Amino acid sequence: MFGRGFLALKPGVTLYGEVDVPAEARQAAERLMDAVMLMPFGGEGRHVAVARLEQPCVWPHRLPSKPTERPLVLLITPGPFAARWKPKALASKLVRAAVPGATAFSGWDLARGGPKPTRFAVTAGSVYCLKAAPETWPASLAESDDDDALGWGCYLKGVWEDV
Repeated sequence: MFGRGFLALKPGVTLYGEVDVPAEARQAAERLMDAVMLMPFGGEGRHVAVARLEQPCVWPHRLPSKPTERPLVLLITPGPFAARWKPKALASKLVRAAVPGATAFSGWDLARGGPKPTRFAVTAGSVYCLKAAPETWPASLAESDDDDALGWGCYLKGVWEDV
């Protein structure tokens, strides 16, 4: 006996993913993506249909344009930060934050043949209100190259009003 669960999105709702390929491998990657019809996406044996778009999605973001507006950061993937809830890249500009909780995660260390230590990441959906924009916006809020490569700490920019 076994059970099976399925996820069906509402009509008009899709999952979106991007593949960033170096220029020298682009032709081969395009041929491969055109041949792929289904692929794993999201873990636990879930698969999605694949379609290549001519134009990538434009992620929404807005920067302050009025004197009462300040920058806002919305975390779209979990972020493991050394200061628990506070990303180092935003610490000096931070005014307030809405952080609903943390997610525990671990992994398997192949070299040691055992589990990696449990770490905690701020949940996606956390919001950070800033007094001013950083001098340069980081590509991600991840605090290590390994975490960045795994997709931790991705964010969108927005605006909040200080009234």
